[in-house]
Amino acid sequence: MKQFIFSVLLIAVISGTTSAQNIRLNAYSAYTFDNQVNSHYSSSNYYDATVQGGYQWGGGIEYMLSPTRSVELSYLRQFTTAPMVYFYNDERKRDFHLGLNYILLGGNNYFKMANKKLEPYVGAAIGVAIINVNNPIPNGNSTLTKFAFKLKAGTNYWLTKRLGLKLEASLVSAVKGVSNGFYVKNDVEGINLSSSKTMLQFGLGGGLTYRMGKIVK
Repeated sequence: MKQFIFSVLLIAVISGTTSAQNIRLNAYSAYTFDNQVNSHYSSSNYYDATVQGGYQWGGGIEYMLSPTRSVELSYLRQFTTAPMVYFYNDERKRDFHLGLNYILLGGNNYFKMANKKLEPYVGAAIGVAIINVNNPIPNGNSTLTKFAFKLKAGTNYWLTKRLGLKLEASLVSAVKGVSNGFYVKNDVEGINLSSSKTMLQFGLGGGLTYRMGKIVK
């Protein structure tokens, strides 16, 4: 997986040096909302957790294949907390601190408007979610890598020929981000949660986009 990520980054850098006029640099900033994840396998095997909303930031390198199509490599980062109620001999409550990292490769489709300053778009991407869990139970920290995807819709509003303001709504998912022992597995208690759940994060925000190279009218 690391070799794949480094290969994509290398391709993006090479593309940028050879066709700078087709490159856009994007900065992302958004607020993500709470996401409920739970499992009630039995009266002695269950959990209820909330991945709390918070600030998400990141950046992307976008290569324009045509005036209306592009491919983009992006990175998103978020720190958040996941309070959990679970059963282990008796009902317990703990707060777990998460570091969410998304590395995504996808495409965008733009729509031409009469107002040249407006550039609506939709997009989709797939990649990996690298989730760092700070578990308050001794020896309970862990790092997981999960399949991830992102769906988005928004618009660029061009302030100048090079610089644009980005408004965007997005849905980012770590597939089966809550899995066997993900939040509470540790060497002391040995908790084992028997099901897996997909984590979905809906976000609203925006950012900036910057055209590199020569501006083609």
